[in-house]
Amino acid sequence: MSKKSSADLRAQLAESIQAQPVSSVAAAVAELREAGLHEDADRLDVVLAEREKQLAEARAAKEAEEAAAKAKAAAAARAEYDACVARYTEKLEKAFEHLASYADEARPAMAEYQNAAAYFTKLAGIVGANDPDLPELPPTPGVYGKSGPMAERLRGLSL
Repeated sequence: MSKKSSADLRAQLAESIQAQPVSSVAAAVAELREAGLHEDADRLDVVLAEREKQLAEARAAKEAEEAAAKAKAAAAARAEYDACVARYTEKLEKAFEHLASYADEARPAMAEYQNAAAYFTKLAGIVGANDPDLPELPPTPGVYGKSGPMAERLRGLSL
């Protein structure tokens, strides 16, 4: 086995140190300076600067990649949201069109209910409130909505 020269050992040490993380290389530079090996420390400083530059570039590339992925995900989520809002708005407008149509039909029905109540009161006054032939009042719109034929379709609706 041949003996290695001091220069060979230093080169081997420098190569080994270069493979270490940046923080370890920085510590090695400091140790070399403390040992008085300024020339070796200067060479290793150049390597350290290059490694820090590469690390900064890698971090910047990773951040750019993550930002692009985030922007792409945000654009896809926004498109889904916008499509959902468009469907919702369309259905809501259609529902309110039907509701307005209902209101147009319900107003005269409410007036007729009021008329029926007035006629019922008049009839009860003539035949007496306890007359067995006295009919029942029709259900109010609220009762009809809760227990009438459309009750199941209207269940859970709150405006």
